[in-house]
Amino acid sequence: MTYAVNICPCCLPATLIGGVIVCWILLQTVGGLLFSSSSKEPPSLLSRIITFVTKALGVLLILFAILLGVLESNEDLRKMSFSMLCAKLTQDTALDVLRCGLLEDISGRVLEIGPGPATNFRCLYPPSEITEWVGVEPNNYFLESIESQKLKYNISFDTSLTWLKGEAIDAEDEGFDAVISTHVLCSVSDVNQVLRQISRVLKPGGTFYFMEHVAASDNEPMTQLIQKIIAPVFFIVGNGCEFRELWNSVTTSNTGADMANFDITLRRMSAPMGLPFMRPHIIGKAVKAVKESE
Repeated sequence: MTYAVNICPCCLPATLIGGVIVCWILLQTVGGLLFSSSSKEPPSLLSRIITFVTKALGVLLILFAILLGVLESNEDLRKMSFSMLCAKLTQDTALDVLRCGLLEDISGRVLEIGPGPATNFRCLYPPSEITEWVGVEPNNYFLESIESQKLKYNISFDTSLTWLKGEAIDAEDEGFDAVISTHVLCSVSDVNQVLRQISRVLKPGGTFYFMEHVAASDNEPMTQLIQKIIAPVFFIVGNGCEFRELWNSVTTSNTGADMANFDITLRRMSAPMGLPFMRPHIIGKAVKAVKESE
């Protein structure tokens, strides 16, 4: 059995501030118990160092909580900081073998949901058989990165961007040969609605390519624990990103996601990422069935 880490956004500031206060009290208490002295002798060097470190950590925790509170309350600032963080983190090419292996046979007219800093352009450069690429991205702070990656990888096919969420794709029915979603379903408001949109815009015989980080399974108890502890901070810094169990959303037809008419191939894996809590992944393809009359 697996879990999804669900967070109430309205409770985040109070939860984080409360946690910081508790941590500060614990630090002060532990420091006092270990290095208090009933004698009138001046405190030792070690005692002074520990006291300084304890107070410094307390100040840093408070500043960090204030920063998180500001990010949580300011959507524009959160989007900007997230775009900068993504641009920095995606410089790591450790995932490129998986990413490009997944997309190696992609062709035709392509819709990408949440392209972010256009990391997938690394796998779509010539001699690609893509004729057109359309990005659906709600964060316009990624525009500079997308244009930069387009030039870097000499993208020659037509490209366009729509600043919308994946739940509200403004595209014609059955108009795309392929849809890409990599590290996107973790942060959308309604996973099933996004999957319904993917089903709607894909042509019969078209392919949905996906790679998503997920909640750790029960045989990874330490990773589960870490994900649970950092979830509130991750939700803010990751601009709404959560550790979700997406396996059932993609593979079952009773979620209302309209995936019953897809031939789905996917696997759960540990991705080569530096942060252990980000390693649990699912990766795969879903091919939309061709209509019988065709």
